[in-house]
Amino acid sequence: MMISARSRWTITVPVLMLTLVAAHQRATAESLWDMIGRSIEDGKKKQEFCAKNPQHERCQPITASTLLIRCESSLPENLGRCHGSLMAYAQDGVEDLIEWQCVPLEVRRDTEQLRRLFLREAQRVPEVLHLQARQLLYYAVVKAFPCSLRTR
Repeated sequence: MMISARSRWTITVPVLMLTLVAAHQRATAESLWDMIGRSIEDGKKKQEFCAKNPQHERCQPITASTLLIRCESSLPENLGRCHGSLMAYAQDGVEDLIEWQCVPLEVRRDTEQLRRLFLREAQRVPEVLHLQARQLLYYAVVKAFPCSLRTR
């Protein structure tokens, strides 16, 4: 039984395409895995670097203007960094600022609401964007949820 050239072509092309797609997916998955590994290693290297060089600009806290750019962005990676920073500040904030106890727990866990609080204050008082992002978020929280836990 002879297979025509056209039949061979209709079988070979799809098989070849599937092989190429599978190879590309394996290569992409491996490079993504490698990228994540490098990111973790870079984080460890930065911690070691900053322990030795605390005054270096890479080791300084994020400014409010930098976080504002990330929080206003529509790019998923920037929004992820925005939400991650705000969540870290909210978790640390309970120890840093007694007024966090007046913030409802649901708000402290809702990074989108924290983002909106941060954006509102950043737009309202742009003259403080050179300060630490943490400082502006804490200010926004105290303004949004006033309480008198601190003795005056």
